[in-house]
Amino acid sequence: MAQPAIQQGTNLAKNLISAENNGPQKPFRYSNKGSMAIIGKYRAVVDMPKPQIHMNGFFAWFVWLFIWMFREA
Repeated sequence: MAQPAIQQGTNLAKNLISAENNGPQKPFRYSNKGSMAIIGKYRAVVDMPKPQIHMNGFFAWFVWLFIWMFREA
């Protein structure tokens, strides 16, 4: 569950900076970006929230590979 931790850490950092400057605090709001995992040779599972897509097998592996190669650094 890395994505919730990353989002919480970002929110916390912004709130700490805001608190140091006597600014307002923002409540944490989780944004579901979906999940992907490789489950074998040329096999994967992909769940994306918007649009709601669930897939597995070779095509899911290909989607995982494409997104992994072109993800934001």
